[in-house]
Amino acid sequence: MTHSTINLACRVYKPTLTSALCRAHATMAPKEAGSAGPLEIKPEPEYFATRNAIFDKRKAEREAWVAKQPREDIEITLPGGSPKHGKSWETAPSALAREISKSLLERTVIARVDGELWDLDRPLEKSCKLELLDFDHPEGKKVFWHSSAHILGEAAEKRWGCSLCIGPPVDDGFYYEMALPDQKAVTHEDYKPLKQIAEKAIKEKQPFERLELSKEELLEMFAYNKYKKHIINDKIPDGTSTTVYRCGPLIDLCRGPHVPNTGRIKAFEIMKNSASYFLGDAKNDSLQRIYGVSFPDKKVSGPLQSSHDCLTTSCTRNSLRLHQSMSHCAHTNNFAGHGRTQEAVGGGRETRSSQNRRGARTLLLPPNVTWLCLLPPTRHDHLQRPAKLHSRRVLEARLRRGQLAQHVQLGVVEAVRSLAALQG
Repeated sequence: MTHSTINLACRVYKPTLTSALCRAHATMAPKEAGSAGPLEIKPEPEYFATRNAIFDKRKAEREAWVAKQPREDIEITLPGGSPKHGKSWETAPSALAREISKSLLERTVIARVDGELWDLDRPLEKSCKLELLDFDHPEGKKVFWHSSAHILGEAAEKRWGCSLCIGPPVDDGFYYEMALPDQKAVTHEDYKPLKQIAEKAIKEKQPFERLELSKEELLEMFAYNKYKKHIINDKIPDGTSTTVYRCGPLIDLCRGPHVPNTGRIKAFEIMKNSASYFLGDAKNDSLQRIYGVSFPDKKVSGPLQSSHDCLTTSCTRNSLRLHQSMSHCAHTNNFAGHGRTQEAVGGGRETRSSQNRRGARTLLLPPNVTWLCLLPPTRHDHLQRPAKLHSRRVLEARLRRGQLAQHVQLGVVEAVRSLAALQG
């Protein structure tokens, strides 16, 4: 959800969403995986020790091999600067950045070596062209958010002992998909403890350690996780290898690269959660997806955090009834009269007020159809596009199966559930 979408939803439909979300959180949100109980699962999952044993053994072998590699003089060319000199298998991009200035090192997220993204602390192997990318660079931002997703994955494993699936960066942050024990569901009450665990990992400045493993070693390492095993068997040809990264107790299948350590993340926030399907296929297991966002500077996170707070705290600030709060959109004749309202009759039509002409849209629909749908503004917002309407029964079925997770934001899903409940 973009900044503009969140702000428009809060500004135009704040009373409606406030009451709807209050009712949804109070009466409909699943309670299976709430905040009751310890912050972290005890004892910790057995696969923590199993993974680390395989990683440590293979890491020792790798370090012994690197120690035998010949150290040769290499030349590193930086953009617009004179060449730097170093030693193969010793000189890392972070050392060159520190040599230029400490502030440059602190700003740099990732290196690019001969066009390939490269961990800052990974030694260079030959003469090369080197670029240092910060958070403002698109590739730097992706790496920063990808590393933040690993922190979220670590927090989820520590809290639930879950089976992680994938955790990529996206346009406005990152997410991680996972299967919780006993098919439990993530709730809003889990956000705070997850953030606490993540912030603890950030304070520890856990290094991101890269290690290459064979397909056989990967299958042994992730034997406990059927989702990782599926990805390994499907994506990695026999007789080949790929990399994993470790931060703290988390070891994850990942091509990388990553920031040097978790301490690079200065602001971390859980934004929302939803349901999803493994690999996006409705025939596969239903999973839980948690979204987050992070920044290298706490000051940068202010605007997005304010938007997040607008949705998450409104539930506790306002207890207006839903049908009263909808009065600013239309007079609905108490949700009755064959769908008639003082502004729309039957069938449903799209309406706009002068205040929300460029923002979210309200649909006035008959009683057997959901009452509210928020759509993000588009470049063709001036066009009155026909809306695709679904009956309440269809919506409820898709909510149960998690099919709305791909295109409906969490707050809107809960608002729809609450509105549908009032109609019932």
